[in-house]
Order: sequence, then structure tokens, then C-alpha cells
Amino acid sequence: MTDAPEADGFRQDHLRCLLNRWDPIGVADLVDDEYDCLLTPLRDKLIHGATRASLSEYLWCEIRDHFGLDPELCGIDAFAEHLLALAARSPDCDHRVEAPGQEIE
Repeated sequence: MTDAPEADGFRQDHLRCLLNRWDPIGVADLVDDEYDCLLTPLRDKLIHGATRASLSEYLWCEIRDHFGLDPELCGIDAFAEHLLALAARSPDCDHRVEAPGQEIE
């Protein structure tokens, strides 16, 4: 994998756009970098074959602990599924499939 943005299926600007569309805080119209603290961790998790459960757990903790929101009200699982669907189409991501009851980390 190269670090060139053109070759990176999960470019920071793409992830930033997705996070701003999700916008659990409701500030993306005012501030476009509010979720930048999530960019690198999410990109790394997606590239290395994270599961929906591991993405959801990470986002749950960040939404609760860092942003101070109730994760149950933020659609975390749906957002994690959306990220995984995009990762499945990216050549940069590990496409292993998790067996029922087993996570790939």
C-alpha cells in the first residue's frame, strides 16, 4: 500500500466526509474537522479488517467518553455497517470474513 492519497481507498478527506454526514453531535455545518480525532483510528481499523462489532465498540467508546453523547442515540451500528460496506469495495482493506461468533482483529 502506498501513502499517496490517490491510491488510498480510505483517504482522510473521504472519511471526514462520511463522519460529517453521520454527524452525531450535529455540528458539521459549523465545523468540518470536529471528528478528525476518529480519522486515523478508523482508517487503520478498516484497512486491517475490523469487524462491525469492533468498529461499533470503538465508536461507542469514543461517542460516550470523548464526545459525551449517549451512544444509543447515535446510530453507531448502522454507521459501522456503512463503513464496512465501503471497505469491502476498497483494494486497501483486508477482506477476511468473520465466522459466526468469531471476530477478526
